Amino acid sequence: MPSPIPTLDLHYIWEDSGCLVLGRIVGYDGSLIQQLDITSISCQVRDADNNRALTATLTPVVADVVYNAAQNDDSWPYDDGYNFRHLLPATAFPTGGHKYRIEYLLDPASADEENFHAVLEVYARDLYRS
Repeated sequence: MPSPIPTLDLHYIWEDSGCLVLGRIVGYDGSLIQQLDITSISCQVRDADNNRALTATLTPVVADVVYNAAQNDDSWPYDDGYNFRHLLPATAFPTGGHKYRIEYLLDPASADEENFHAVLEVYARDLYRS
């Protein structure tokens, strides 16, 4: 069975700044995941330009980051809305000029489904003041 394919949207960020991750994450049946579909989420951020050094390990609360219906607000520039929103801390992106990989591991509530990943990379631009 193929893994669900998340659609996450993220662009350049500034070093030493938080990073808001918005996305549309679908489950194995192709529909948007909801809070009851996921038992837990873990997140790691790694510096891809520094031997994959771990910069953050987080365990977001499902009810805080997964929405049961698509959200359409000014932070989402597309028409279909997002169902995943997570703010990563500034400490996860300490070095400008580096690419960071953000890896989420989602654990489905159904015993018939396997864990799946949502992975994205961001580039932290230099700040002259840092």
